[in-house]
Amino acid sequence: MEKRTYKKELVEDRIKNFWGYGSLDSPIWLIGMEEGCDNIIKHVEDRLMDTKGHQTIELRKLRDAKHQELFSDGCTKTQPIWRLLIKILLALSGENLDNKTNNEIKERVLSFQKKQLAKENHCLLELMPLPAKSMKASEWNNVYGDFMFNNDLIKSRRDYKKYIKPFRVSKLIKLIKHKKPRMVIFYGKGYLDDWNKITDNKLRKRLNHGELEHAKQGETVFFTIYHPVSRGKTDEYWKEIIREIKRKWSN
Repeated sequence: MEKRTYKKELVEDRIKNFWGYGSLDSPIWLIGMEEGCDNIIKHVEDRLMDTKGHQTIELRKLRDAKHQELFSDGCTKTQPIWRLLIKILLALSGENLDNKTNNEIKERVLSFQKKQLAKENHCLLELMPLPAKSMKASEWNNVYGDFMFNNDLIKSRRDYKKYIKPFRVSKLIKLIKHKKPRMVIFYGKGYLDDWNKITDNKLRKRLNHGELEHAKQGETVFFTIYHPVSRGKTDEYWKEIIREIKRKWSN
């Protein structure tokens, strides 16, 4: 088994401080469950080092070569999760993709990915702080092993969720109240209970779209959507979801 080489202080720093990419002063926050990463120890260490001491960083500053390819001139593929998030951002900016061909949409989304993603009026954040390849307990345990956090021994992914998730939910609630983004979009219904806690249990189904939860707290509007790569969700389904979000943004 590959030996872990990074210091536990890097893990603690990431849990306490890091949220994602872009500016927290942005009006639109897109918040997922967990950042993806392969299980190569050196790559995890680099990711933790790149983000040490920061709440957010510029998306293109990660040193990972495969990550950098997503922004290169020669890149021809859009990242599957970002693809939908970019379509939402384009709609909120006033662009209409409905009258474009599939190829035109692909090129526009790809261009946004390379040049604009997590740069302008939005940021990409994650509730859970440590990057992981999957939600499998064995893979997570092999990468992170045992560590202490706030006097709790974290020795498994189960412990990680039990002790770290409430800590992060509490911090995110305070962060939203402080920064007051105009819109927060949570993606991933697996954490719906946590999204609801963050909105002070105000999430309600949209009357004209039962699969879209919505809330308003102070100056911030919240939406929850399925994960962008959820099975069984068609292009038409996502188009309607985007229309609903845009309608609320325009009001």
